[in-house]
Amino acid sequence: MRGIDLQMAFSLNKQSAIGTAVDVSDVDRMLPYRTFAPATQDFPDALSDKDWYGKGNSFASFWDPITKRVTLASREYSLSHLSALFAPAMVMGALETTNPNSAQGTVFAHKFTFQDPKTSPEPIYTTVIEKMGGIYQRAISGVVVEQFTFNGVRTDHVTVAWQGWGRKMETDATSLPALSAQSFFKTILGTFKFSAAPATTNISTKIISWNLTLNQNATPWYMPGSAPGEESLVTRGLIGKQGASGQIVVLLGDAVQKALFEANTECALQIVLRGDQIGTTGMYYQVTIEIPHLKIPTEAFGEEQDQVTYTIPFTEQSILYGGVDDYVSVTVQTDEDDSALLEVSP
Repeated sequence: MRGIDLQMAFSLNKQSAIGTAVDVSDVDRMLPYRTFAPATQDFPDALSDKDWYGKGNSFASFWDPITKRVTLASREYSLSHLSALFAPAMVMGALETTNPNSAQGTVFAHKFTFQDPKTSPEPIYTTVIEKMGGIYQRAISGVVVEQFTFNGVRTDHVTVAWQGWGRKMETDATSLPALSAQSFFKTILGTFKFSAAPATTNISTKIISWNLTLNQNATPWYMPGSAPGEESLVTRGLIGKQGASGQIVVLLGDAVQKALFEANTECALQIVLRGDQIGTTGMYYQVTIEIPHLKIPTEAFGEEQDQVTYTIPFTEQSILYGGVDDYVSVTVQTDEDDSALLEVSP
């Protein structure tokens, strides 16, 4: 058994409810892992008589599981136009699709923002299929992606890692889809703009590294009244505190960023990641991350190759909501339309 034998197929569709799996015919995408992280089944709550008094010993004579769920540990992928769609869709949940160039019907821009938990209190549920060589193949339904992280350095692809939990894991025999051609993104091709109104500064040539985590803090709930055989399974999920945090590390070649921190100035950040050209359209696979309002909460200095570096962090407290502007948005430009994206299956 080798780690490279681990595979996962996924869908861009969503489930109609936590207990209704995506149709296996719609679990039609595949990504290569960069980390070995198989799903595991957990029993968070159980009863035992180990600590009961009066039975004459300190050993358990029964162990009775009450709740059960599947844990999907953090798994990392190179950021491609497929993984860039999956993670934001499942964590953020709200989608707006446009055609950025009416002359190019094969190019679509999918903008993801956080769904409103007042009107949509439950997270997006989806289904994945996991296969480990010839040892086992399982369909995991009621999957909730709790958070994802973009991570970029100059010497590698941008990566995306996500983690979450699922409701049910069952034996599956579906033929997994083949890996498809994908466009990957590099920080070296990215554009980073850091601004304090009214001026906008392109800091692309100063970037050392960066990361961004978006979290919906979804909580699994176990309630009585489930169908026979499913009493211990998760009944529903509830979205918790939605938020974003991260940082960018830049070469400190001037005093601009430090002055913004010292003056407690409100700033904005735009990160544009570019991949390959989409066919012959003259347009590119692209991921655009925008944080319209933020302040620098702390400062930190470092060194790289005898150059001074400056870390610009942003936390859930220092990323601000402007009321009209989005708190944070992720827009993916691709040739994938929205016929499956966050559409209910079956």
